[in-house]
Amino acid sequence: MEKVLTSIDQIADRHQREVVIPDGYTVIGAGAFAGCDRLEIVVIPHTITKIEPWAFSGCSSLLYIVIPESVTEIGEGAFHGCKALVDVVISSSIDKIGRAVFRECTSLEMVNITDSPQQAG
Repeated sequence: MEKVLTSIDQIADRHQREVVIPDGYTVIGAGAFAGCDRLEIVVIPHTITKIEPWAFSGCSSLLYIVIPESVTEIGEGAFHGCKALVDVVISSSIDKIGRAVFRECTSLEMVNITDSPQQAG
C-alpha cells in the first residue's frame, strides 16, 4: 500500500534545516518540499520507492542528497533550482529519471551512480 508524503508539514516545520523522513512513507509527493529554502539536509529512508515531480524544487540551500536503492523513479524537475546542491548519490537500481531533474543546480559537482548508496545522516 502506497503512503504518500504530500507536504513537509506532515512531518516537520518547513523552516527546519534538517529533516528525517520517517520510515513507512513510500512516495515523496509532487512538490512536497518545494520552496523549503532553508532545508540543507534530507534523510530519505529505504521505504521510499518514488520521488515525484518537483518534490524538492526550489530548495535552494539543499547541500547533498543520498537516494537509497529502494527508489526506482525520480520525477521531472525533482531537484530543480537546488542551487547549493553539490553532491548527489543515486543507486544503479533506478529505472526512470525524469527530465530536468537537476536543472538550475548551479553548484552541482557530482552525480554518483553506485551499486548500493549509503544512507545520509
